[in-house]
Amino acid sequence: MSRILFTTGMLLGALFSVMHVNAATQRWSYDDAPTIVSVMADGSGGCSYVRRETNLFGSIIWLDKKGTLVYRADFTTNLPATIVRCTKKQLIYATYQDSWRFVQVARDGTATPITAGNNTLTVPFLAEEIPASFTTDRKGFFGLLVKIPGSRVTLIRFDYK
Repeated sequence: MSRILFTTGMLLGALFSVMHVNAATQRWSYDDAPTIVSVMADGSGGCSYVRRETNLFGSIIWLDKKGTLVYRADFTTNLPATIVRCTKKQLIYATYQDSWRFVQVARDGTATPITAGNNTLTVPFLAEEIPASFTTDRKGFFGLLVKIPGSRVTLIRFDYK
């Protein structure tokens, strides 16, 4: 009998402690894509991500901490694109557009291709798209809302409090 009361007390204690935890708060949402392949948080509430259309053409999207579009690059091929680095000051991604290349994007949305001296650049990890996501930062995290029916995906930003 005392064992049952002790276990019940532990369960009630755990329940009350969970009830006092602050819930995550949705801050913003963006897009309505058929597929979001990978997401990379910028460390301050914004992120970049790779999205794919039904024809498999893709885009790189960069959003600031308010969910406002900073940069968008649409691709007219179904070849891979991947995010290399994303901070609140710059985005670097790799893709194939006539040849393999890296692109550095400044905070104002200015994109600058990074090329090697002989105009060839090898991007060995782009043999296929890297679906890895880094979706958390010190203030919150990103989630994907899949809408059924329709199979559309929306990126959602949550803050921890």
